[in-house]
Amino acid sequence: MTETTDREIGATRLFDAPRELVWEVWTDPKHLAQWWGPNGFKNTIHEIQVKPGGVWRFIMHGPDGTNYKNEIVFVEVVKPQRLVYDHLSGPKFRDRDLHRRGRQDSTQYADAFRVGSRTRQYCREIRRGRRIESNAGTASGASRKNRRRQIMNIALWIIQVLLALLFLFAGAMKFIMPVEEMTKQMPVAIPGLFLHFVGVVEVLGGLGLILPMLLRIKPWLTPVAAAGLVILMIGAVAISLMIGVSAAIPALVTGLLTAFVAYGRWRLVPTAH
Repeated sequence: MTETTDREIGATRLFDAPRELVWEVWTDPKHLAQWWGPNGFKNTIHEIQVKPGGVWRFIMHGPDGTNYKNEIVFVEVVKPQRLVYDHLSGPKFRDRDLHRRGRQDSTQYADAFRVGSRTRQYCREIRRGRRIESNAGTASGASRKNRRRQIMNIALWIIQVLLALLFLFAGAMKFIMPVEEMTKQMPVAIPGLFLHFVGVVEVLGGLGLILPMLLRIKPWLTPVAAAGLVILMIGAVAISLMIGVSAAIPALVTGLLTAFVAYGRWRLVPTAH
């Protein structure tokens, strides 16, 4: 890395590849999307026109799920030697890339990064290593957040599977067992038709906890199904309390776990992940 002005950073790198290939990797969107940005980032390229005045619009997707919109305008394009472009979305800067022929069919890549006068301090911090350390810390924090998200996702899946099996079993039993057998220990008389309705809700809810996310068909139905089952468990707790507090504990625990799934798939680890 070399210092040019108080607002410019220069860097040089040697690639063991011909200049034409380096140019193609730099300008072809199918290649750009694979390497552009820090480690762990992915890219969605909406438009790129590698010509003077051409626009390059893309979104960088961070490991923590944050999206960074970028817009670039090419100022100078000399294939396969030189690229000059202005980064219009903040921070604003001009980048000048030179592709020189090296020895034995290699390419020397020279990059000059020039920031605006308002971001002069940004350039100074890069030279002193502060900005690099800050970015490293941000990437490390994003990595830790991503690991926590993965652990939470696994925990939610385990709870979803267990709850799905529980509700599928409970729903099926309401159609297998005689109504008299199911109601003889209940503190209030419940019509058989209503019990069958509850069985249908439990079966559909159990399926809704798994299938939408598993098949990736309307995955938003998973937190909706969990929320519906929470309402069902509130009624179960209320009826069980008529028998005794201890009788209401299983329904209460099941309801709390179902509520955790509903909230987790809505906010903590949304179904889109």
